[in-house]
Amino acid sequence: MTMAVKLILRAVLAAVLVLATVASVNYTVDPALVLRDGEYEARVAEGILGGKNVVLSDNLNERLLQRLLIMGLGEKPDAVVVGSSRAMLIPPDSLGAGNILCNGVSGAVIEDIIGVIALYDSRDMLPETVFISIDPWLFNASHMDTRYLELLEEYNSIAEKLWLREIPETISTKGWYIKIEQALSPTYFQASMSDLRHRPPSPVILDDAPDELYLKLSDGSVVYPSDFRSKTSATVSDEVAALINTGYIYHSTHYTALSPVVSTQFIGLINYLESCGVTIEYILSPLHPLLYEYVREHPDYSVFLEAEVFVRDFAEQRGIPVTGSFDPERVGALAEDFYDAYHPTREFASRLCENRGQGEK
Repeated sequence: MTMAVKLILRAVLAAVLVLATVASVNYTVDPALVLRDGEYEARVAEGILGGKNVVLSDNLNERLLQRLLIMGLGEKPDAVVVGSSRAMLIPPDSLGAGNILCNGVSGAVIEDIIGVIALYDSRDMLPETVFISIDPWLFNASHMDTRYLELLEEYNSIAEKLWLREIPETISTKGWYIKIEQALSPTYFQASMSDLRHRPPSPVILDDAPDELYLKLSDGSVVYPSDFRSKTSATVSDEVAALINTGYIYHSTHYTALSPVVSTQFIGLINYLESCGVTIEYILSPLHPLLYEYVREHPDYSVFLEAEVFVRDFAEQRGIPVTGSFDPERVGALAEDFYDAYHPTREFASRLCENRGQGEK
């Protein structure tokens, strides 16, 4: 064997060892919980379906959790709440009596909302009422968020009923490909090494709701940990000002107009739900006063205001009730009613929903 061949073999062996180490650490730590087969989410779902509250780590595949929850239901709920993390802060009991489940997922895009509804549809368990929590960036097709791919199969399963085209599945959207890519990712390896000493614990299932912990409640909504909830309004306002100075608003990349594609998906969903006899209500949670003032004064974000006009005009045409507004002044939301730039407190969300139908300030 020549020296050149030996050097090549050594290089190949070294590369294999490096990749094996990266893959091993990524799989063992798995900071975003994307490589394992849903063990964590299955435990969380088991707790919620058993009527318990669950202590969470920050790492959770929320779309997988929704699949497990909905497929594990023994009977259909009277109503559900769909939308983003802003929806998850709406206490379902503020929306009326009955069995109401929150199916929100962080960073929800229209495909997520449709995918969740498709899960209910697949079991012939569409509820009597669907509360859709709408964000000002919902109608942005250029959000670059790919988490909805977890529910791509569900989305495509209902697309024809909604008179929508299926989203083609490519190699890059297949679950096994994503897992291999993450397992060998140097970026994911850095995150894994950072989390090596703080691996997510198994979920803790409880009867009560301890104030200091991050909880997924038995109704599907969340309670943030006390240190996050206890920030002063001055601290939150400083954080919002710092966010504004970065020039980045969540899910607003290349968002210059309401996407016709998303608008069609949104209308298709409403048409289908109405055809099934489902009652629909919209919930518009406000933005922090500083953030709303910023988007109102900057032409680059005028589309936020256009989104609310579109939703209200469409709702009026269909007779769909609308609760809330992106404008905090319109609904009487003050700086102290926010956890951060985007999320009103659970207490404010509860007041907003309990008073729905009574007009705005």
